[in-house]
Amino acid sequence: MVGLHLLYKILKEKKADMLIKIPRKWFILPEEKKEYKRIVSFLKKYGELPKPPDTYPVGYEDQPVSYYIDEMRKRYAKRVIAKIKTAEVSDETVDKFLNYVNKEVSSLITESYGEYVILPKELPEVAQKVTDVMRKNKVAGLFGYPTGYSLLDLNTGGYIPGDVFVFVARTKAGKTMYSLNSVRKLAKEVPCMFVSMEMPVDSIMRRLLALEFKISNFVSQVRIVSSFVDKDFEKLKLNLTLVNGAYIRDVSDLYSLISFYNPKAVFLDGAYLLNPDKSYRSEWEKAKNIIEELRKLALKTGVALVCTWQLSRQAVKKIAQTGEPEPEHISFTDAVAQSATAVIGIVPDSEPRYKNFFVMCNREGKERIKIKVHWDWETMNFEEADVVEIADT
Repeated sequence: MVGLHLLYKILKEKKADMLIKIPRKWFILPEEKKEYKRIVSFLKKYGELPKPPDTYPVGYEDQPVSYYIDEMRKRYAKRVIAKIKTAEVSDETVDKFLNYVNKEVSSLITESYGEYVILPKELPEVAQKVTDVMRKNKVAGLFGYPTGYSLLDLNTGGYIPGDVFVFVARTKAGKTMYSLNSVRKLAKEVPCMFVSMEMPVDSIMRRLLALEFKISNFVSQVRIVSSFVDKDFEKLKLNLTLVNGAYIRDVSDLYSLISFYNPKAVFLDGAYLLNPDKSYRSEWEKAKNIIEELRKLALKTGVALVCTWQLSRQAVKKIAQTGEPEPEHISFTDAVAQSATAVIGIVPDSEPRYKNFFVMCNREGKERIKIKVHWDWETMNFEEADVVEIADT
């Protein structure tokens, strides 16, 4: 019945593109074939999927679409293997049978990677999609989603789906506040997820409220309570899922969350606190595995993955001297700079009420650029200051 479960899930989540990619021959049982034919006929006639049935199929569990596709592929593979084992092949039919085996095995291998492989015949369609996105974002100079900081968008292309964007700073230097300021804007446009590995969700919510309603003296608990009394929280319309990172053990857990909630952008505050799926023998190897696995996660899911990471103690001296940390000053490993599309250092400014975004690494544009941003807890202003400096090289 896995075929019925898959079809129900596709209807429920309105994923017509997934239906097209699933080989018809994978639907083995008569009731599966009948439902598949009904859905495809409806799609061809009306250009959209029919509504899902009012009741779940027998034995249905709410798993990701990819789970059911894997189950379908394995079931069909077992059927092919059974047929090969029991086949009676004569001298006259051996070549024909070998062709059958080659075709089926090749098909299963190709289809198992169907979500990740672009075939030659699909190139024009993919090229058109990429061009459409670039045309749409041409005015903003974006390849991805806006960061909420226009000068940062202009220089990096924004948060690019399938890629990793990293903010790095020393402890209590602004990583969380600037990423929260970014996500609260983006969550008004696309579904987002914010995973806090460093703070309780309640603390994150207080900061979000303070940013959204511009509540001054956020550090004063008395002022917080009095400021929130008359606020209309219904106006806080953010398409945002908050996650307590204490319950996330490793990158696989994060993948499960993304598969279940389907965000377009994921903000991972304190990414270095994750555990990698691979074993490790040192903190350096652990950090390297984390960022590499996060990179693969972004590629596999297609989300824009925004991480925060620590700068090492050595960065403090370097920042004091030049104001410009280097990739080797990222805590535990410089692999972060190798895996991310952009690494933005948050460094002090000569004026305490400002900080600077220092573009340390940037695959889509210039590096060693400083963008001045507000650091004002009194007015909860963490916006851009419209000042850009090109660092000395």
